[in-house]
Amino acid sequence: MSANPSNNFNVIGRLAADPKIFSNPDGSRNIQITLYATNNFANRNGVYEDSIVPLTQFYSASKEGNGIYTHLKEGDQVAVNGYIHQDQFIDKTTGAKRYELNLSIDSIQPLETKSAADARRARKQVIEANKAQAAAQQAPAPAQQFAAQEAPQYAVNPFAGPSQQVAPQPQYVNDPYAQPQAGFVAPAPVAPQVEIDPRFI
Repeated sequence: MSANPSNNFNVIGRLAADPKIFSNPDGSRNIQITLYATNNFANRNGVYEDSIVPLTQFYSASKEGNGIYTHLKEGDQVAVNGYIHQDQFIDKTTGAKRYELNLSIDSIQPLETKSAADARRARKQVIEANKAQAAAQQAPAPAQQFAAQEAPQYAVNPFAGPSQQVAPQPQYVNDPYAQPQAGFVAPAPVAPQVEIDPRFI
């Protein structure tokens, strides 16, 4: 319950993000949270939308620790009681005095047990993991890289197409049993030299 019954509000919602804690030079802290509070009326499409409610709580330097904010996480459901106040500051760009309305927290209370909050976070992790896996499966496979292969060398024939070209014969060096090289011309046979025995002349 607010200390000022003439100026108070109550909000129930879920944290849009983890609490943000800002330390001041004198040791005090400003703690900021944002709640998604579901409206009790539907829009023209029949959807119950959420109102985004930014809230702040001030902790003096004499107060040790950050209280319940140490344990609150994104998605936790809480009930907040607070009051509205106006801050004034100087605009650094224009030098003019500015005024801003802020919602300050008097008290905050979680509406979930620790086990329920842990189970909800576990379900969220499973859902996010399944989404990531589905996205990876739908992603196109990377193009395969093929090594460039040398084109076969063919005998020179300016009129030959690929199907008409003839691959060169393998070259053999100093091998008496090798197949003849391309363009090889066999020598003409030479008649054997036979000596005639004079007794038979």
